[in-house]
Amino acid sequence: MACESDGPVDADVSQRLNHTSGGDHGSDQDTLPFEVNYYTSGETKCTFQLKNVDDDENYSLFLDLLSNIVDAVNKLDTKRFCEFLNPLPDLKKDLRDWNKRRKEWPVEIDDDALLQKIRDRINSSAKEIICPYPAHGKITCLDVTVQDDFDPKGELQKVIETNAAEVSDTESEAGEETSIGEEKDDCVVDENPPDEGKEVDDVARSNPEKPCYFPTQIEMAAILKQRIEAIMEYYYGIANLSDAFDDIDFTVYTARYRMLSDQTKQRICHPDAGVLSEEELTSHKEGNGTKRMFMYGHGEDADKHFEQLKKEVIEKPKTLFIIIADECHWGITKDKDQKPSAHNLFINNWCEESPINVVVVQISATPFNLLTQDSRLPVVRCLVLHDKVTTTRKTYEAGDLLVEESDPEIEKSVKESTLEVELHVVDWSEVESRLARCKAGSIA
Repeated sequence: MACESDGPVDADVSQRLNHTSGGDHGSDQDTLPFEVNYYTSGETKCTFQLKNVDDDENYSLFLDLLSNIVDAVNKLDTKRFCEFLNPLPDLKKDLRDWNKRRKEWPVEIDDDALLQKIRDRINSSAKEIICPYPAHGKITCLDVTVQDDFDPKGELQKVIETNAAEVSDTESEAGEETSIGEEKDDCVVDENPPDEGKEVDDVARSNPEKPCYFPTQIEMAAILKQRIEAIMEYYYGIANLSDAFDDIDFTVYTARYRMLSDQTKQRICHPDAGVLSEEELTSHKEGNGTKRMFMYGHGEDADKHFEQLKKEVIEKPKTLFIIIADECHWGITKDKDQKPSAHNLFINNWCEESPINVVVVQISATPFNLLTQDSRLPVVRCLVLHDKVTTTRKTYEAGDLLVEESDPEIEKSVKESTLEVELHVVDWSEVESRLARCKAGSIA
């Protein structure tokens, strides 16, 4: 069902290649607190990913790295930036020196203060090029998009393309030694995985009234539910989901990172999350539960599940199937042999067949390649009403989502004073805006 997806209809947009910093630079390179990923074709990007989120020293050094990256981008210093793409063995020593100096200055800059400075510098002068993830709190990933003003001579572009080509060749050689269909081996594995059980338990205790979820996550869930309801009514005339569906099922896809996949699975299966039934939780503990978590990769389990899912969508028209595509910018094009990628198959297939009982929710902190002129869905303007509004058609309550063209009686003054959003796109700033209005008493 194309209209539920807030990502690409045409998957031929971009390609991502993965590269772990290291190479032949010596054993100390393995201890660097980050890895580098490259995106080529279309927009050229590189991503600096924190290796071990639970290691305080790693995180502190990673912040010093990010600070230097932001400085290099702001100063348009591509030569300096390239030093972080192909780091030498002594970079770890440099990171430690920078870290020590800032903590010994007369006015110490601790990690929290440096984190805020990094975000401020990005927002003030580099937000078109640099995108931190997540949008709030501890930065664990930094995307840098290569633009002409940052790379006027194309030197950085050449470095990234060369690195990406080397990675592609390496992965091809590795693939020849790996049995086809071994999905478990076709991913990036964190050598020092965090204690996921502890992390999930910490999140579960973060909000005693709503275990496992932060207020912003709860608000985002409410917004997504409201969007799905509006989409069903706008395209199919379904005023209430319960009139058309009596059950719900879901599948989650994510990038081929073992740590990310395991973390998501752990959270889905947490007993306080309220996602799975008691029976399914028990089955998972016994090792017999339904597999709901898959990575973007062709493998026996993923391919078999997808074929079964397509059959169930047809056989169970009263079941609403939610397809969650996490890290949805990942690998959305054809592969190097011009065959459709796993992402193209598992996600965009629903756009072509458009079953009414399938909703595709695509999630990304860097959705640039999903919001281009050729990849995005048609823009449908909506209003999030601040106050109660009555027309001859119906009475709308404060907080209701109204497709603008569906009720021509809405006055211009109401439109001008109301939050305007897109039906198929939810930005995180919408969550913050709604929470702020709730605190102010605008929305009950």
